[in-house]
Amino acid sequence: MLKLILLVISCNIYVGLLAAKDNYINCTFDKRALELSLDISQKFRSSINELCANQTKLDDKEKLKKINLIRNNAVTSQERFVLKLITDTGIFRSEKDFFMKGIDDIKKYLIADMYFFGININKNIEKAKMLYKGVHNDLKPLAFERLAIIYLGGIGVTRQPELSKKYLRESVKYTGSHASLYRLSLDFAENKNFENAILILTELSNVNYFPAIHELGVAYYLGNGVLKNEEKAISFFKKSAENNNVASQKYLAKVYFFKKKVDLAKHWMKRAADNGDLNAMFAYGDMLLRGKVSSGSHYDEAQKYLNKAFSLGYAPAAFNLALYNRLLYIKYKKCLYYKKALSNLNQLQKINFRIKKIDEEYLKLQQVDDKKCSEII
Repeated sequence: MLKLILLVISCNIYVGLLAAKDNYINCTFDKRALELSLDISQKFRSSINELCANQTKLDDKEKLKKINLIRNNAVTSQERFVLKLITDTGIFRSEKDFFMKGIDDIKKYLIADMYFFGININKNIEKAKMLYKGVHNDLKPLAFERLAIIYLGGIGVTRQPELSKKYLRESVKYTGSHASLYRLSLDFAENKNFENAILILTELSNVNYFPAIHELGVAYYLGNGVLKNEEKAISFFKKSAENNNVASQKYLAKVYFFKKKVDLAKHWMKRAADNGDLNAMFAYGDMLLRGKVSSGSHYDEAQKYLNKAFSLGYAPAAFNLALYNRLLYIKYKKCLYYKKALSNLNQLQKINFRIKKIDEEYLKLQQVDDKKCSEII
């Protein structure tokens, strides 16, 4: 008899515990849950909102009745997802089992991000890791990217660069992940974490992502996170520049200019200028005018690029033209150059581009004028 009484009591306690679990409502997460499941029915959405709005007024029996009614109306996986989210103690008490039953990848990824960043939920890297590993299809590269970040930065785990490389290699197979990984590498570099930056850039360079190849060139040229190696840097710059990366074309021009290989410097700066870079237009025009002043074809080409740069809003280009036109006027005594120099300075005055050197140029122009040109103009 005693055993029977104990058995009945035990059963009642067990049923009570189950009821307590079923009566648990976590409406703190209701809004987020509904945002994650936009395709649930209006009827289901309304019943969830009503339950959360009135939960303090309901006793356990009424609450259980409403939960069971909602459960019976939860037809789609998205609706079951919302119900699971608000009625499970601790949000997901058996995530692995639950997510193996077909909750779609978007939900997995979003919930993983909630755990990763601590959005409306306690941050939990272990749970985030598990969910990211379960993501497939289009979101797989993004999940791999998150896993790479976790192991690369040692976020909630022991730092494991080799494991991070594994996930990076998987992620870079998908072109959609390249830009975000590249930005991540720049963030690491900005924070002087060159080791992580180089690791990511190397993986991106292996799939010919040219901005990353350029950054590797910069790293080897400056010795950021690697030993300085100018030859290797130039090799990276060339590979990227030949595929029309403007940053590499300009950097390569600068490297060759300092190595006094002027023709190569001009070649790459012109390539960058022809790709529409204003700084390159100005620099290429300046290169052509640098040194011996000539009124020949070099001057004409320089004027073309500097005028284009100025027309696109690069004001210093007009100042350089004024300076060189004045020098040409001094050399050839042709009023044409005087007129051009004056025109360039007036252009700068019109756009209120004010620097002390403009006034100095006006003065120098007046000093060299033999009055003939100013009278003609």
